[in-house]
Amino acid sequence: MDIILKTDIAGLGYKNDLISVKPGYGRNYLIPQGYAQLATESNRKILAENLKQAAHKAEKNQNCRFDNGRRNWRNGYYYFDEDWRKR
Repeated sequence: MDIILKTDIAGLGYKNDLISVKPGYGRNYLIPQGYAQLATESNRKILAENLKQAAHKAEKNQNCRFDNGRRNWRNGYYYFDEDWRKR
């Protein structure tokens, strides 16, 4: 039985992996618990599209810089002030 994992499972695989398990394990445990879904043709197409979109989004956001915290303007650019809470 082929399934697609929705979450990481130790000793079995990672999220979005297409794996083969025994039918009873998949049908009685993984699918009802929400850990996996059947690897039907439509679910495989959806998975491929989601992975393609995630790769495109990661490539697009690779050059972006995200700052957590207070930003300050110095010397013509923003920088992250790590000591802002100590003041």
